[in-house]
Amino acid sequence: AIQLFNEPNIHHFRDYSPVSEDTTYGDEYATLIASIVPAIKEVNPALQLTVNTGGWPLNETLVTEWKSFFTSIAPHIDFISLDMYPDDNQTTIQQLDDWVQDFKNTFQKEVMISEIGLPTNAGRFTEADQGNYLSQSIQILQKAGVLGILPYNYRDESRNPNTSEASFGIIHADGTPKESYISIMGALKPTGDEADQPQKMT
Repeated sequence: AIQLFNEPNIHHFRDYSPVSEDTTYGDEYATLIASIVPAIKEVNPALQLTVNTGGWPLNETLVTEWKSFFTSIAPHIDFISLDMYPDDNQTTIQQLDDWVQDFKNTFQKEVMISEIGLPTNAGRFTEADQGNYLSQSIQILQKAGVLGILPYNYRDESRNPNTSEASFGIIHADGTPKESYISIMGALKPTGDEADQPQKMT
């Protein structure tokens, strides 16, 4: 599968700048998708194409914005991808299933969770929090029947290690697993089997 750009609802597809309130932007992007998808399919008809949406905080307002964005795009892609960050909000976590079903029913497309994560830098969440809340979210999304779930990120970044963006990994930058690793990887297994402890990456 190929994802056509990254979070085009918040990053302009031309220069990755923030998307303004300009109401013509969505139409411009939809026109682009409508023109390039047939060209790609002509080369490889079996290739699955998707578009993802992102943003934070995850709430009903954001989800409504996503639905509006996909209205003119969904007919041209094979499945919908959503970047979902419910954090530790129990109300939001419990709504994940409803939102996925809403997208499936509205657009008659399967849904992929292209990003989900929780940072573990000082002052935000602990590794135990990451394991607890991400596992909860993943289990609910599995039951919702999504195509797949991609945790963001697998490994912490070594650059600027004290920032939130660098600490989304489920293993540390040095390759050792976080406290959350086993529960998250276990939740990702459709059978619910326990995950194996990883070997240290170098």
